[in-house]
Amino acid sequence: MAAVSTASSVMALDVIALLLLCGFVAGSLTSAARAQDVVPPQPSEPVAAKAYGVFDQACAGCHQAGKLKAAAKQPAGGLANILDLDTLARNPALVTPGNPDASPLYTSIQSRAMPVEMPGEPVSAEVTATELASVREWIDQLPPVGGCGDRQRLTGAAVADAVARTVLALDAKRAATTRFISLAPLYNGCASIDDMEGARQAVAQLLNMLSTALEPMKPRAFGPDGVLLEIDLVAIGWTAATWDGLAQRAPAAVFVPFDDKTRKATATETPLVSADWLADTALRAPLYYDLLGLPDTLPGMLASLKLDLSNQKRGAADRIGIRTSQVARGNRQIERRVFANGSAWLSSEFAPTAGRPDMFDLTVAANATVASGPARPQPFVQADATLMHFDLPNGFPAFFAANPAGARVADLPLSMLKDDSHPSSKVTVGHSCVGCHSAGGIALARGRTDDLKARLQAEPTLSKEARERLLALHSEPADLQRRIDEDHTRFLRAAAAAGVDPARRVAGLEALPALAARYRRDVSVAEFADLVDVDPKTLNELGRGASATLVDVIERLGFGAVPRGEVDAMMPELAVRRGLRAAASAGVAVPAIAPSVEVAPLMRLVLKVERPTFQSGDLLTLTARTNAGCYLTVLTVDARGRGTVLYPNEFEPANFIEPGRDVRVPNEKAPYQFRLRDKGQETLIGICATTAKSVDGINHDFEKQRFTELGDYRAFLNRNWGLRDSNASNDGKGRSKVSRRTGDSAAVPDAAPKPDAQARSAIRITVQ
Repeated sequence: MAAVSTASSVMALDVIALLLLCGFVAGSLTSAARAQDVVPPQPSEPVAAKAYGVFDQACAGCHQAGKLKAAAKQPAGGLANILDLDTLARNPALVTPGNPDASPLYTSIQSRAMPVEMPGEPVSAEVTATELASVREWIDQLPPVGGCGDRQRLTGAAVADAVARTVLALDAKRAATTRFISLAPLYNGCASIDDMEGARQAVAQLLNMLSTALEPMKPRAFGPDGVLLEIDLVAIGWTAATWDGLAQRAPAAVFVPFDDKTRKATATETPLVSADWLADTALRAPLYYDLLGLPDTLPGMLASLKLDLSNQKRGAADRIGIRTSQVARGNRQIERRVFANGSAWLSSEFAPTAGRPDMFDLTVAANATVASGPARPQPFVQADATLMHFDLPNGFPAFFAANPAGARVADLPLSMLKDDSHPSSKVTVGHSCVGCHSAGGIALARGRTDDLKARLQAEPTLSKEARERLLALHSEPADLQRRIDEDHTRFLRAAAAAGVDPARRVAGLEALPALAARYRRDVSVAEFADLVDVDPKTLNELGRGASATLVDVIERLGFGAVPRGEVDAMMPELAVRRGLRAAASAGVAVPAIAPSVEVAPLMRLVLKVERPTFQSGDLLTLTARTNAGCYLTVLTVDARGRGTVLYPNEFEPANFIEPGRDVRVPNEKAPYQFRLRDKGQETLIGICATTAKSVDGINHDFEKQRFTELGDYRAFLNRNWGLRDSNASNDGKGRSKVSRRTGDSAAVPDAAPKPDAQARSAIRITVQ
């Protein structure tokens, strides 16, 4: 227990903080969720069975392969195995065993961020207090995550040695074009044999999707459980410069200690990159375009494929016009053209725009009979974007997108297209395309109605000549489906030659999207230590004399996972501190290290204390930081389970905090202190909301209590879960009451950011 000292009184309070020491787990330790549409069975253990029932009812429709709702084209948020509780419990990005308040899986339900109701689906019942308590109980009783059984951690030195021995066995010419892909992060993260195979196939698919060679290529696996992959740049049509331009971006590549012989033989300073980084990075345009050498414009793209869209003769194209789609928010016109490599599909996208005629009206107007005769034939009406899905020489698919001016673009706005797997992110060329097309071909439903053809057939303003000319580009449904099947068969032949099964799943997701998503997950202390090839116990030594930013990251890793982008940004400084940049002064090229691209930043709350372990009698100061302006609530739960709100309080009632600024609780001038007293573990919970409403049913009355007491915390949560958030502690205008004791007003901005969003965090400390 913590003693809170003020100028006039001493109050006993509970103080907390959560120590997250969980290792980062990639993939599934069971094979149940790997197979397509196989739903893991309900566990027999009673506590786990109750949690399974909650996830099955409230979450499986968006996050379980085999149980997705009709409106869910893809599993949401890169999670497709929520009913595989063993895997879930080993995923530190979702669950912190023993601490529900630090587990995003639990807090997303608690804050009502999940589940999300889907358009066109029946409204499901809200999670009840009893069900929320079941999830909490399941996480609370989970044991700490252990190691990987008999599997020994694969060190950077071991990886470098295995690569060196492979290079030594090659002749000089072959060695100069040989490169390596590492699955060590997955192997060290306890990935199952099935998921390791899925990752190998994902790498093979990725490299073939980036290849300009005529034939598919299959990497050679070696090392324990096939953890390393050997490739020949010639087999994918790359030069050494192409590889270096990519590999030198890898933030952690410099930490694998290759010797001079290996670097000289392979003619590169970076002969190896990690598979998950490669999957995430290489599929991001514009780098994706550059790796394939694609032109900067749509006309240039069409010319490179020798496609002539002006050909309007019968049989020159297969066209279909779609009024509504699961992917597009407006109309779209899709057209298939044949060229030397196979087929190219072009999709003209028309964003829904108020007051503007839709694609169907524009097409008719462009070809309608006018007083002076037929209008000039126009093969395409001006689209808001043009997408391309075309065959590479080896039979694998590639993608391209252009704006109305014909310039290639890296992404498309949410107002035009949507990506069900990441509904709040832009649709990106590469990643989003693979999400829908990793199994090859065009995802048109069999028998899909051609809405444009029906309109052309019935439109009275079209001349006979215009109608026949336009209809000549529209195939019969059976003919179109036959060509779609032909394209898919071509892809399957190429995939088989590369050793790829397009139907393979990893943790319920298609293998390549799953591998890329793994890299974007927050980084645990164990994974961070793997990246920089040090013992986790020595991380604090790396922070001595380091920049404040690096020290902050290392300290936070002691309490939980840190966003990947922040970790990547620290790699250059860590490389210098490890002495791995010293070669630059001797004139030796050193890989340039660049942070990975940050994706759709979430609202985050960071809580920090000085250390994870304290002595009874020590003073405690909490630091909070968020990336968005919000209203901060900090509460404690003691070893007996009793909760007390530390912030806001009578002395500091104004709880709006600015983004990016560290806030101390208590602040330097506050007339109170937190003194740790009772021995044991205490938990400190932070909630930052973008509205001034009370959270979790907490209402303050500083006339009666300087620090709001909640009593038994679990009972408090159960009692208040059914109550909607209220604004009892303010006057409805974003301003709290004035304290009669101090006369201080809890003045806060009248305008809050995005309503109802919350960020939650929790840390645990031990008092000895």
